[in-house]
Amino acid sequence: MGNKVSWQDDIGTQVCFNAPKLWYFNWFPQYHRTVNPKYSSVNTRLVGINDIVTGTANSNDDLIIKIDGGHETLFVNFNRAKGINADVKGSIDKVVIIRQNSGADDSRWIAEMGHGEEWKSPYTFSNSGKHLVVKNCAIFYDSETDDSKSDTAKVLVYLEGLNDVECGNVPPPPPPPSSNVDNSECQTDYTWHDSGGISYDCYYYENTPNACGWFGHRYAYNGF
Repeated sequence: MGNKVSWQDDIGTQVCFNAPKLWYFNWFPQYHRTVNPKYSSVNTRLVGINDIVTGTANSNDDLIIKIDGGHETLFVNFNRAKGINADVKGSIDKVVIIRQNSGADDSRWIAEMGHGEEWKSPYTFSNSGKHLVVKNCAIFYDSETDDSKSDTAKVLVYLEGLNDVECGNVPPPPPPPSSNVDNSECQTDYTWHDSGGISYDCYYYENTPNACGWFGHRYAYNGF
């Protein structure tokens, strides 16, 4: 499931496919959920792929939500940067929405949501006159204190004003997963980039939460 992407060095980078690819390849279909929000809403827990591979996910958790019935097909997943997906560089530990209308189509990133954030479509859903809402109520890093547990995101999907669902009582935002690297140590020489390529420069590290902690020790370049 983890793949060593072509631009990396020989460390053995671990990054998994995005949600549409996992769905169309039919990986872990028992953790797939489909919803047409004109007829029903979703209130579920999403887990990252590593917790499914390692067997810590619960049977009633979901890996991917596929949203059908609109003018485009959307996929929602929790992009947990851990284990076989530890080296992912975008949307780290966020709930992510990606569009891909068929297995042969290109996928397109739509939105990401951190703890307590939501996304509302600018368009009404399938002539319903209602707007699609995807909400990340809360993220729980339960494996930080018990490695037999999975990390989860409580996620809602509904049409606003038709079949609304509420988050209920949720905790405050959790601290990020533990790291031994301080982001403040990033260099300010903007000609520098890490060993992954010119896209991963100091500007990237300054503007990507926890990037130094996650990647700084893996992708050193030119002594930094």
